[in-house]
Amino acid sequence: MTTLLTGINGFLGSSLAADLAADGADVVGLDVTRGETDTPWRVETLDVRDRDALRTLIGDLGVESIIHCGGVSGPHVANEQPALVTEVNVLGTTNLFEVARELKVKAMVMVDSDLRSIVPEWVELLAGPILKGGYDFVAPLYARHKYDGTITNNLAYPLTRALYGVGVRQPIGGDFGFSGALARSYLEKDVWLTDVARFGIDVFMTTTAINEGYPVCQANLGAKVHDPKDPAASLGLMFMQVVGTLFRMMGLYEARWRGARGSSPAPRIGPPLEQEAEPVAVSLEALIARFRAGVEQLGPLWERVLEPGTRRAIEALAATPASGYSFPPEVWAHAVYDFAVAYNRSGLPAPELIDALVPLYYGRTGGLVRDTRAMDPDAFEAYVDAQARAFEDLKGYLLARWDAAGG
Repeated sequence: MTTLLTGINGFLGSSLAADLAADGADVVGLDVTRGETDTPWRVETLDVRDRDALRTLIGDLGVESIIHCGGVSGPHVANEQPALVTEVNVLGTTNLFEVARELKVKAMVMVDSDLRSIVPEWVELLAGPILKGGYDFVAPLYARHKYDGTITNNLAYPLTRALYGVGVRQPIGGDFGFSGALARSYLEKDVWLTDVARFGIDVFMTTTAINEGYPVCQANLGAKVHDPKDPAASLGLMFMQVVGTLFRMMGLYEARWRGARGSSPAPRIGPPLEQEAEPVAVSLEALIARFRAGVEQLGPLWERVLEPGTRRAIEALAATPASGYSFPPEVWAHAVYDFAVAYNRSGLPAPELIDALVPLYYGRTGGLVRDTRAMDPDAFEAYVDAQARAFEDLKGYLLARWDAAGG
């Protein structure tokens, strides 16, 4: 089986190619530059923005699987050359999807470009269930430090699980496998020139697979070693685009989530890999300070969005001395549901709404840190599971607020 690997001259691509070649895989690399010539794999100089050249190459090689780790990365590039980022990362990716659809490529694997923990087994774990197990979408399942991935732990995971009734622990993990059939479905969606195709693409892919009936599983990949950030750091565009996608897709798949009750975890594939998660430093004081600043500055908007009892509870939490600080998951779930309803039903500007949710996210993350500092990984997972159950238990509240807001 021939595997095409994009971005083969980058750090991630070259490392992965070497490991795959050492395992006997038939690897053909793709990059915009020739790179090293003394390698056991073939390298084709080609730009993913050139769809016709991609089609010819993949067809001539008889490629059955694609690993896509090529792209333009780095905040300085995104700020200075946004058009280039869109062309390469978005349009280049859709070109691969389109060609994979046309030529009936069986499986595609996409991985984050900042990974330092990927090994050849990941490719088998992400593509194998598609090629051999009858699945169409494989989400990653990582061992992560408890403060790495707080958007996932506090929002993406509990909300998707409560809405759609399927527990996918890392719905925005960044590393996925999916079938050619599902690639066709992705291409049909009108999202590729929107913010969804940037930081929101991961949760879009997960949510689409769940709601359109494609078999979904989770691959146990072990630890994710990358470049995590302090949860108190600036969120940039990521929070805006992830949350916007989560809320937007609630409108698209309302019929599905209205009828879902409880949840079941997506099947897990593969044994745990023996790696340790890197610790993540966190500034609890900064999280609480940002939450309190939001209470002072955003009162009028919160009054329009939050149910009065929830708003009063949040104001009381902000007034609590740091020594006794807490932010219960039930209060957080009420707030998230209020904002989801406002996003879809109020007519208020979406960017303004999501900006107003950020201080509450900081407040809830501060509560999570306070609650879990002494917890080991197993206890922390139980804590995150309990938060997800709180979202499930309050599904009736969401439905009542959604219906009361009209459409």
